[in-house]
Amino acid sequence: MVEIRELTTGERKEIALRALRENYPQVNALQPIGEAAFCSIYRVPGEGRVIKVAAKERIDLEMVFYGISDKYKIPGIDHQRLNDNVLCLEDLQTSSTWTLASEEDIYRSGVGLACANWYDQFHKAGEAELKANRDPYNKSSQI
Repeated sequence: MVEIRELTTGERKEIALRALRENYPQVNALQPIGEAAFCSIYRVPGEGRVIKVAAKERIDLEMVFYGISDKYKIPGIDHQRLNDNVLCLEDLQTSSTWTLASEEDIYRSGVGLACANWYDQFHKAGEAELKANRDPYNKSSQI
């Protein structure tokens, strides 16, 4: 079984600031978006990006899902791994392609249909990947 050493909120903040300096030296500060037990999310002001910071194993697993989406051409937000603990993602607040769901979306039938189609594509891709490779991450069942 994989032992995950979770990062503290303070460690995640330090890692985020280091990633900011290394990848966006023109930006002076991060804007906190969310804190959870295992990850922190920050907006990179003026760049149309957010960074997600978590333990390496959690980022590894998320990258498996992005990799499957990429391989099977499932549409999704732009993503890039900056280091072991940091994912850089397209900011949905400024994206020209994607948007955050709103309460009004519940009443728009096209939104529900689009979500259902995406979900179906994603799960078919996952099933195909599992048939080809029983455990594409080889640790995923233990996280």
